[in-house]
Amino acid sequence: MLMKENNRATIENRFAESKGGDMFRVAICDDNANSLELENSLIVNCLSDLTDRYECTNYLSGQDILDLGQFISKYDLLILDVKMDPIDGITLAKKIRENGINVDIAFVTDYFDFATIGYEVQAIRYIVKNTNSFGEHLIECIQYAYSKKNETHKYIVDFAEGSFKTDIKDIILIQCDRHYLLYYIRQNSDSEPIMRRRRICVADAETELDDTFVRTHKSFFVNMRYLMSLLSDTAFIECNNFRTKVPVARNRLNDVKRKYSKFLGKMS
Repeated sequence: MLMKENNRATIENRFAESKGGDMFRVAICDDNANSLELENSLIVNCLSDLTDRYECTNYLSGQDILDLGQFISKYDLLILDVKMDPIDGITLAKKIRENGINVDIAFVTDYFDFATIGYEVQAIRYIVKNTNSFGEHLIECIQYAYSKKNETHKYIVDFAEGSFKTDIKDIILIQCDRHYLLYYIRQNSDSEPIMRRRRICVADAETELDDTFVRTHKSFFVNMRYLMSLLSDTAFIECNNFRTKVPVARNRLNDVKRKYSKFLGKMS
């Protein structure tokens, strides 16, 4: 279905129609109606095999996405065409991230020369149109995003400050500080992350983490969900309104790049 929602009440009603945390929502944005129809057909067929609780909404304009405001976060995945007018997919993704919205983003395009820009907005996929493998890659992207949402979560509960049930995915970064590890934990609101301490050896703490974490330095573990960009000696972290940077050791740089590239799942 094509949607243009510029009224806040209309938008609220739109998302109130189907409540429930298990609803999987995808938005496709492409200013080419034929491409939009093809992508929608592939995605709906894929989702219907995965669940009966899904929505796939089509948008012909990036501005229609921006008009949703914070309701963009109601989507689990945005499929954005790179070359659109007047707002291209890259600019649209940057504006979404600048507004502190944490939603999975994948790019589709006719061109091969935008892939590295996906790093800046934590794109999970970069899929090139008009190739024999386009449908296969698009379906794999949907399957990945769906399984990511429904993954089994791991928790940590024991901190020096007391027992707090903390989802592994909400840990932004971990810093070694003498006899303690400092855990910076995302909260549900736009407020600053909270910090909790644990008296635990690094090796034991590392076994608790999943493969979305990378050790950038002997003193830092970073959750790549919040890793926005990399330089040769610095990793830039962002979560809602919280921004910071941590060092990347020279002897770890290649490993960090490899793991981050794998995490992004960049495909061409």
